[in-house]
Amino acid sequence: DFTIALMNRQAEKQIPPDQDEKNYRYCYQISHRLDAPCTEPAHPCSFIEVMEKGCSAKVRHTHYDDNGKASILELITTPLYSANGEFEGVIEVEHDVTQLAEMQEVLLKNEAHLQAIMDHVPDAILTCDSEYTIQSTNQSARILFSAKKIDLVGKNLQELFSADSVANEFMSEIATHQQCVFKRIDGTEFPSDLWVGPLGKTEGDSSYIVVVHDITGRLQAQRELETTRQQFFHQDKMAAIGQLAAGILHEVGNPIAAIAGAVSAVQRSYTSADQDDELSRNIELINEQILRLGNITREIADFSSPKPRERELLDLNELLRSTAGLLSYDRRFSSIGVQLQLDKNLPAIVGVADQLTQVFMNLLINAMDACATVDLEEDCIVLKSELDGERVHVCVQDY
Repeated sequence: DFTIALMNRQAEKQIPPDQDEKNYRYCYQISHRLDAPCTEPAHPCSFIEVMEKGCSAKVRHTHYDDNGKASILELITTPLYSANGEFEGVIEVEHDVTQLAEMQEVLLKNEAHLQAIMDHVPDAILTCDSEYTIQSTNQSARILFSAKKIDLVGKNLQELFSADSVANEFMSEIATHQQCVFKRIDGTEFPSDLWVGPLGKTEGDSSYIVVVHDITGRLQAQRELETTRQQFFHQDKMAAIGQLAAGILHEVGNPIAAIAGAVSAVQRSYTSADQDDELSRNIELINEQILRLGNITREIADFSSPKPRERELLDLNELLRSTAGLLSYDRRFSSIGVQLQLDKNLPAIVGVADQLTQVFMNLLINAMDACATVDLEEDCIVLKSELDGERVHVCVQDY
């Protein structure tokens, strides 16, 4: 009936000093300052549990002293039986665990706070024991490896390395850093920076903290940067070649002019009667080749020389002819026919000639490369211009 039969001095101290002990006959009067046994779910009565189950019970209660100060007590209640096996009562041991409970609450808060911090770190963080078994992960690790917590915790870290990536022996007493390739749960791989450092010893066993940083974007940026650098170097080289070519063309122009003058002098020194047919044909052939050399050097010089960037009125058809003519000197075009289908009714357009020439030249070279990848009886590229209302269309078509 919850009547106290015996209590030690520590229990007696719970009775207010100015109160009569006779008024504290029941356990709930001392522990809870109540007039009836505990019935709240948050404070289960260990005495009732013992009577119902017939075995020891362990519960945790909040008790109050005469000043209303709360204490958290751990109650261990054990049944007492008579010699003939009849239930006679219980013996209850109360242990003050207030400080322990407060420390546990603080610890839980700190763990939750630390986990929240780790979950907001963009890098994957894992902890491992001495056998490389993963013990905990943050949210970034689960996202990076495309896995749930249950997929990572308990898994050996070395199982996450790519088969082609051999990680060094990184579990040591000093922090290590290396690059390696990891694989996700779905099998996809990614390059990463790996940091591993000792976390201390727990119960004699070493533990480690592992930080994985995905460097896929960084490596891609490095490759793009290197590609850009190579393009810049190529452009710089082509600019130097252009300047050299301009100088060479200037020097070539002088011998061409001298040859042309010498041929003219030969023609004047002979009358038509003096010249035989073979000599006439040779002189005419020389004149034709001189004109051809002059046209080639002039077209190359015009293309390589700096052009104004201002927009101006242009003859689009003439621009297309000169571009196709310039590319005709390329040996790769020797087996590819270029048909010009130019609309004679095109009006003048406004644009930058140099930039348009580069566009048309790139399109023609792409068409040439496409023709080289297939085996056709007759390769052909059509360069077409046409008027369409207030617009002008230029089409490069290959077969």
